[in-house]
Amino acid sequence: MIQAYRDFPDKFLPDGPSTHAYAAQSLVARGFAVLNVTIPGEDMRKLGKLRELTDFTVVVESSIEALAKEGIVDPDKVGLIGFSRGGYETHYAITHPGHYAPVAAIIDDGFPGTLGYLMTIRAINESLFTMYGGTFWNDRASWLEHDPSFNVHRVKAATLFTVHNEQAIPYALETIGAFAMNGVPMEYWAFAKGSHTLEMPRERFVSQELSLDWLSFWVQGQEDPAPDKADQYVRWRALRVLKEQRKAE
Repeated sequence: MIQAYRDFPDKFLPDGPSTHAYAAQSLVARGFAVLNVTIPGEDMRKLGKLRELTDFTVVVESSIEALAKEGIVDPDKVGLIGFSRGGYETHYAITHPGHYAPVAAIIDDGFPGTLGYLMTIRAINESLFTMYGGTFWNDRASWLEHDPSFNVHRVKAATLFTVHNEQAIPYALETIGAFAMNGVPMEYWAFAKGSHTLEMPRERFVSQELSLDWLSFWVQGQEDPAPDKADQYVRWRALRVLKEQRKAE
């Protein structure tokens, strides 16, 4: 299990760099090996440039390869999770998979970085983002190659998205539609009254529990027998059938 945001090897952070979606202690208790990595977006020289994204795919690929060679992980059973900017880079990684592709992913309140999102932001508050080499109309080839929304057909990971405020829900529609049109298993959760860094104890508990359940289900094939979780597994089993059908096709 790769947790992407920051790695602080000299600090005691038992769940990782965040206290909500990251859940290292619980994952280890379920038999996962957990690796924290620092995202390229933490380097201001790379932030906002294509290298931020392409370097992250190298981090993911090389981490899986190295751990597999050591016999620590099965390269076909690796999960990836990222929060905020780490979520954006995770979104890019699963839409641009290499030889070793995560089987499950969580994108926790991540920056979308898609054309649809950026056009909506431009219409609302006149902010102008130039990404992937410029505007879409100035460099369409680069956008088609790098924008996650144009590469959803390449996703192999069952993907859980979360947003931490009800105002972000409309921006989710583009992603939900793209995954649905390509038959990629995904689920979208909204913490309607949350903040970017979840503050309320119940929100944090639900976020961590959701991460644990999602990754255990897709990576290990395990389900929590708690009666109050029965409905989520009905949904997820249906998504697993969808994934198997897509793989067969």
